[in-house]
Amino acid sequence: MRSSDFKTDSTQTGLDEIPGFPEANLRLELSALARANNSLAEALNKMTDTGPQTEDRKRVLVVDDSPFILDITRKELEKAGYEVMTVDHVFIARTVNQFRPHLILMDVNIRSEQGNIVTRALREHTAGRDALIILYSVLPEDQLGPLAESCGADGFICKSNNITRIASRVERLFSLQAESPDIRNMLMS
Repeated sequence: MRSSDFKTDSTQTGLDEIPGFPEANLRLELSALARANNSLAEALNKMTDTGPQTEDRKRVLVVDDSPFILDITRKELEKAGYEVMTVDHVFIARTVNQFRPHLILMDVNIRSEQGNIVTRALREHTAGRDALIILYSVLPEDQLGPLAESCGADGFICKSNNITRIASRVERLFSLQAESPDIRNMLMS
């Protein structure tokens, strides 16, 4: 670009009378664009970088349509040292493929979708086969148990049983899994 390309804008404002204005303005604009581009690149890297994914730090995906539940669950699990990702919708196949969670806490009623149906679909999908999938709902245990079993979930956790203890419940799940790879039969009996 040439400084004369900007002549029409500056002449309308009278700024063309300032010596070197078009060139200085262009340099400032390019500098601002470069800073914005760097900031955007850093933000994108932070969004896509889930950090070191080692087996020492378990990854938990929380699927719920309640911002409050997502926030408190994330905070409790992160405080306990888990790597946590939250989503407020059921279209999670891509998220599961990228994040590779060890555990998925799946709400049963997510807007117009049913978490148990999504769980069944995840079990058929390659990405969801290896993760523990736990139904996470306000439904009573006598309803959650049969629902979890019918959809292929590994178990269930009632939100109404003191949500601030979610980290200890998740730790117990991982401990049981370490003791027995066939955790589903242990949790459902």
